[in-house]
Amino acid sequence: MNNKLLIMLILVFFIATSIASAEVIKIGMPTLITGVGAPMGVDIVDGIKLAVEKINAEGGVLGKKLEIVYADIKGCSAEDCTIAADLMERAGVTALFPGVFFGPAGVHAFGKMKQPLFHASASKELVDAVVENWPEYRNIFQICASEKPYGPSAFEVMTKKLPYTLPNKKVAILGGDITYDLLIKASFKEICLKNEWEVILDDTYPYGNTEFGAQLAKIRSEKPSIIFGCITSCDSSVAFMNQFLTNPTNSLIYIQWSPASPEFIKLLGNRANGILWQTLLAYLPTPENKKWVE
Repeated sequence: MNNKLLIMLILVFFIATSIASAEVIKIGMPTLITGVGAPMGVDIVDGIKLAVEKINAEGGVLGKKLEIVYADIKGCSAEDCTIAADLMERAGVTALFPGVFFGPAGVHAFGKMKQPLFHASASKELVDAVVENWPEYRNIFQICASEKPYGPSAFEVMTKKLPYTLPNKKVAILGGDITYDLLIKASFKEICLKNEWEVILDDTYPYGNTEFGAQLAKIRSEKPSIIFGCITSCDSSVAFMNQFLTNPTNSLIYIQWSPASPEFIKLLGNRANGILWQTLLAYLPTPENKKWVE
């Protein structure tokens, strides 16, 4: 039997048997309610609320309504994640939907539970934590790719898919000093060099930095066709764009993750127009999702 099919059959069996005698189906949402990830947490909470409202309006699951149980994992410390896991256990949730984690502490805390957990953290650190603790952490499911595919995917779109002729084969690459940024930067640089692009800037700055004078001086001097910014702090990405736009170059600008945050759009407004970004999340082929993709 196919391993994926076996996992899904086990998952369905677990959920079905765990809710047989329940009046409602409790689902856990240990997520980023406060702390540095709160702006993203707002979207995560709103998203699952909408999903649950729609499912309940259509009759629920197996004839039973869904009920969300929340817990705040704050900055994803081991202590906060452990407290949240204990709360989920005491609440008797059937499955867990945290959205994302920062770092592997969440995997270690929730991997000790029996309930399946589905997260969208594009993180090799989290994958490694599951692999190193397999099969104990077999309840952890990642629904998106990790960091490495982002670089090649962005390169293909900007150099082959866009109806635009690039003026040169120069690229500037910059990002923060966290693992997520570093791995994506490295994968983008690798594909650039493989395709004989000149990397005129490969800069790593302290995460949260908001001063980009030195990097922009190099960019304005070399005028690269592409600026690949793995700038995942909203403060940093907004600061970079504001400083870039005082004297812009004829460059495509890619920003990793930040444009997905409402805070980014709110702070930049119309100045965010034209920025490229991407998501590697798969989607279910529902009419709403197809419309979003189009």
